Amino acid sequence: MKYSALLMFGLGIVLLAGCNKLMKDYDLDTSNELDDVTLLEYINQGKDPRLTLYAEAVHYAGMEDVLAGQAKTRIVPTNNAIQGLLLSAGVSSIQELSPNVVKEMLSYLVIPGAYRSLDLEEDETIGKETVRGDSLYLTRNVSATDKFRLYVNKNSKLATPQIPVIGQDYVFKDGVAHVVDIFPTYQEVMAVTDPVPDGVDYSDAKKDTLWVEADAHVYRGSGNGNYGGSGPATTHSIIVNARSDVYARRGFIKFGLKEIAFADDLVAANFNFNVRSMSVAGMTPTLGVWETGTDWEELEITYNNMPVFEGQIATSGGLGLGWNGVDITTFINRAYQNHTEKVSFGLGLMDDPNGIIGNMFIFTKEVNNDLKAFISLLGAMPSELELDHLSALQVPKDGAATVTKEQLSMKPTASAIYNYTDNNIIYILAETPANGTVTRFGLPMGKFGEFTQEELKGGAIRYVHDGTGSSDVVTFKVKDYIGGVYADFVELPITVQ
Repeated sequence: MKYSALLMFGLGIVLLAGCNKLMKDYDLDTSNELDDVTLLEYINQGKDPRLTLYAEAVHYAGMEDVLAGQAKTRIVPTNNAIQGLLLSAGVSSIQELSPNVVKEMLSYLVIPGAYRSLDLEEDETIGKETVRGDSLYLTRNVSATDKFRLYVNKNSKLATPQIPVIGQDYVFKDGVAHVVDIFPTYQEVMAVTDPVPDGVDYSDAKKDTLWVEADAHVYRGSGNGNYGGSGPATTHSIIVNARSDVYARRGFIKFGLKEIAFADDLVAANFNFNVRSMSVAGMTPTLGVWETGTDWEELEITYNNMPVFEGQIATSGGLGLGWNGVDITTFINRAYQNHTEKVSFGLGLMDDPNGIIGNMFIFTKEVNNDLKAFISLLGAMPSELELDHLSALQVPKDGAATVTKEQLSMKPTASAIYNYTDNNIIYILAETPANGTVTRFGLPMGKFGEFTQEELKGGAIRYVHDGTGSSDVVTFKVKDYIGGVYADFVELPITVQ
């Protein structure tokens, strides 16, 4: 078979759906349609409208030279991926972020060497250091129907789900490009926050519950079919999966945000749902939760008229039968801060690293009041934490620096009862800095964003200077895994050198 530098433009779409004609069987294009233009020239010519925000971000960050060079591979996020990232940071446009922050994000998506799926062995994973300095992984996955499916960051050392490439092996004059619909980040596996131990006394804490107002699911195979309410079309389950083909199912659930007296001291908000069954024995799926518009009705929503999935709010892995929960504290805090009246979530499973494809069934509100979904809200209690270290972070002008425990750390008091290891100490960004941005795993944090002291210790938290001012301050609220809140705000001083 004759190979060239170019795969057909439609390859990514074919691979996403799962092709019956294996790559070894098809002739590659030799028309030089792409290898005589650069990636950015291709996007700016309007050849792929999914990628316009990427080109805009590259120009805004002044990264054109970073992308240049034939011996480079670029991971290119779609407009959907970038918009979701912006929404998670609490902004609506790239220009609301510092160019330096955008440059840090995009620098993670460039590795040396031109790697197509054809250049990898069956089920081979390569790991390369990115321009930013972290590692990025490419895996060629082999299945019975698809011998050349690429994944980004399919690696057991990472805490993030693997990301399927939806358009791969584009070879341009300035290197190779692969398109993804989720923005990749480098996040090593770290100790997660422990569950609350038994016996904690919450009698003095303020609590409330938001009950589901509407729930339904949609099915691509029946684009105009409604699967909500208690009519004959319902299954009394919200059915979700990770598929993108005709069998794709997505869930929708809506809540009203009633007034609560402790909105300014809300320390925990959890979305709780009861899993009825799995279609495949042994499934332990990861649920993704996205924000959607609230303008949908339970008895009218269909796949063809459903609201779009916007910013991803959270993921929760290892789900099982019965009650499960997803931490959505940051999202609900922002919603109350913005005086939002209703919130709506889109639900879908993430790609399974073991290739298991199946449906998860969640009880709807029509089945039983004891099984319907709800959001639990918890107010602050006094904490057993005290300040350990607080000193100025030195940051180069127009540069970035990692926050360590030498600059910022908390510890339990001598009389503390519970286990306050680093994974159980949580920082909340109470006020965003004036002359820079706090990032977590390379992504910008908005107000109410959270990270653990374990993540801080692991190098995940950075301050990126925007080039203005000679000093700054980052203000945090600190809470623990029990629900206690340190009495004072903690202000981290920033000195720009």
